Amino acid sequence: MRLTLDDKPTRMERIGASIPRLMLAILFLLIGSSKFGAASSWIQMFSRIGWGQWLRYLAGGMQVGGALLLLLPRTAVAGAALIACTMAGAVYVDIAVLGLGFVAIIPFALLAMAIGVGLQSYFNSAHFTRQNKDIE
Repeated sequence: MRLTLDDKPTRMERIGASIPRLMLAILFLLIGSSKFGAASSWIQMFSRIGWGQWLRYLAGGMQVGGALLLLLPRTAVAGAALIACTMAGAVYVDIAVLGLGFVAIIPFALLAMAIGVGLQSYFNSAHFTRQNKDIE
């Protein structure tokens, strides 16, 4: 049996598919870079967590790094996974450490977006877009 995919995606379809990935990258470039400022509002939040300011730098670095990886389609899955890890940690910290409860919906929504972008990038990768793939 021979499996063939219909047509290659058009340019507009490729652009439309990359918009969520680029929007998430811009969002996390802004969020991650805001953690590095000396007068950042994140300083107080990470002080409340009680694990030291190194965690603020780590989270910011992971978010900026993930955002940069999202910019390239080839590394987008890794970037989405990196961002998803930081958001999963944020959900945990909001609920278990800070006791904020419902406020955890914000990092949870960002986690869901990162997972969605990662899955979209994975299924749009060359692995799934090969034409004339043989199935036996």
